[in-house]
Amino acid sequence: MTWTGILLGTALLLLLQRPLYLAFLMIYGSILFKRKGKKPDNLVFSFEEMTYFVTLPNRSPHVEKAHSESYKSRTSWSGALSPSINAVFISICEKEEVRVAMMTHSRFKVPVLERMRFDGDVSEREFDMMKSCMLINRHTRSAFETEVYRQIHREDFIDVNNGKEG
Repeated sequence: MTWTGILLGTALLLLLQRPLYLAFLMIYGSILFKRKGKKPDNLVFSFEEMTYFVTLPNRSPHVEKAHSESYKSRTSWSGALSPSINAVFISICEKEEVRVAMMTHSRFKVPVLERMRFDGDVSEREFDMMKSCMLINRHTRSAFETEVYRQIHREDFIDVNNGKEG
């Protein structure tokens, strides 16, 4: 084997690492959920640990006027050789991308999974895999986008100028 072949193989492996891990995670995660009699789409999770990068509610024109369809989620990865899911970022994607919130893997709480781990029904590794699977689940990410939009547009805004121009 030549150096070119080795370099090409290494580059290909590095390029495919995340997609392969993602496929493995979805397949193995679905097996784990099925084995435990659970479905990721039906599990309740908490929004409490969501980190916001903008004030809530927000009246900044760019943020306030963005339509709900503009809110997009993106997975953040860590680890070059051994990929793992670090967080899900929620951004407003219109003229430019503005990050407005994130949910980190470590702060993402799924009470049913927490209970299964506490009771010893799943190992730490299985718990981590199932939580990662939940975090990247399309239903979960859509719920994050909806919740961030709802929080930004909530009506408990305090007008410190009492309606007067400042």
